[in-house]
Amino acid sequence: MNKIILRFIIVKKQKTLEVIFDGRLTMEENFKLLSEIYEIDPINKTYVVDINRKVALKKDIPISSFNFKNFKTLYLF
Repeated sequence: MNKIILRFIIVKKQKTLEVIFDGRLTMEENFKLLSEIYEIDPINKTYVVDINRKVALKKDIPISSFNFKNFKTLYLF
């Protein structure tokens, strides 16, 4: 199964967004597809942060390499 459900908290807009991403694609590729249907800041100007690990995630590697479980909460700064 290549689908993963992620929850993003957009800090700037104080909004929560739940999406289904393709784990084979990178964050950049998934956000490019998402930007076609939802108005979101460009990913190259945004940090994707995992608060639990206290680290900003790389956006150019496939999401499946992070081994996230469904409904993982990530923050966009």
